Amino acid sequence: MSDNTEMVLYFIREFYRAKKSNLADMVSRTFRFKPPSKPELTFDEYMTYIDRFANSVNLIVHGISSDDDMVFKVDYTIETLSVKGGLGIEIKGCAVVKLLDEQIDYVEIINNTSELDPVKIANFRAELNKN
Repeated sequence: MSDNTEMVLYFIREFYRAKKSNLADMVSRTFRFKPPSKPELTFDEYMTYIDRFANSVNLIVHGISSDDDMVFKVDYTIETLSVKGGLGIEIKGCAVVKLLDEQIDYVEIINNTSELDPVKIANFRAELNKN
């Protein structure tokens, strides 16, 4: 496994719960994070965005692929954890991660929500907004 692959895997596995100091050296000055259905975020905006998910999601990586060791596709499942206890919903998706000068420059999250119960999604979002 290449160093780039290991860095991308670490970033993806940690991006919902990592501290800024753990990730800051991995990202470029021009880093952008594209969450689903939202505009792109800078690194500082990204760190604020993920704070609300820290205790609410568990991410399971299923695989990583790259044709050039610069652009990666990471397949995953996000398990949302209900504030009331237990598993909320499972969201399958992938992240596209692009490197620039051996640093992470762009991350786009693509979730497959077409088969999810809209009520469960709304309930989970409501729980997040309470915190």
